[in-house]
Amino acid sequence: NGELLTSQNATIPIAYYLHKGGARDDESKQALRRYLVHALLNRIFSGSQDQLIVAFRNAFRIEVKTVGAPSTFHRRFEKLTFQEILDVPLPAQNSLLVTESDLDRFLGYAKGPDAFHVLTLLYPHLRFADAVFHQDHMHPQSGFSDLALAKLQVPRDRWPEWYRSRDTVPNLQLLAGRRNSSKNDTALAPWMNVMSSGDRDSFTRENYFPRDVSLEFSDFLTFVEKRREVLRNALREKLALAPVGSPSQLVDVEDLGNDVDADVDGRSNT
Repeated sequence: NGELLTSQNATIPIAYYLHKGGARDDESKQALRRYLVHALLNRIFSGSQDQLIVAFRNAFRIEVKTVGAPSTFHRRFEKLTFQEILDVPLPAQNSLLVTESDLDRFLGYAKGPDAFHVLTLLYPHLRFADAVFHQDHMHPQSGFSDLALAKLQVPRDRWPEWYRSRDTVPNLQLLAGRRNSSKNDTALAPWMNVMSSGDRDSFTRENYFPRDVSLEFSDFLTFVEKRREVLRNALREKLALAPVGSPSQLVDVEDLGNDVDADVDGRSNT
């Protein structure tokens, strides 16, 4: 929605693919979803927007020339894979691929649109069209206060680290709104303890809990440090990583063809 979509231009290649009659099967939808998350996280549309749109448009169509008539443009892909999107040469060193340093940046995102995009990768099984999911603090935000930290005898010079880590991805999970309301401000350890052993095992597995780590608030920094490692490994499997030492994708902007506004071909040309 408008609150979470950090770049409306990132949706234009999706609209163009559908406009040209691209398939809407599950594989194509998944490819488009992965493209959108990679594009938003990498912020590729923060610059060179027209050139990027032209690059995707040209990759999604084939020019058909007819003697004595204007060229028409047919769809290139009836169905789409994410690899085919990754193969599109992008201008100005833009890339959908992510690096190890990008993973650090993603895990450092605070609660908000960017953190939500990261979490959607970690929870691909959730049906976002059927329910509202909240970015829930695993260790509740209400538990963080100067008084609480002093009571735990946390050294004052470490308080900024506690507050900074409180809102970042390693302390966030996606919970359905109703379940999040029932959890409310309950501390993590007591909230987990009321679950049956089976439910607790399932919940810890689905939410990337680190093994053999205390859930007590006093061990918060250890929890987020260990969960960051778990999430980092999970993101490596879900994101398209750039090979170490690989050159950036470069392409001469002049080779991309006409300006984006010049494409006025209609559905009759698909």
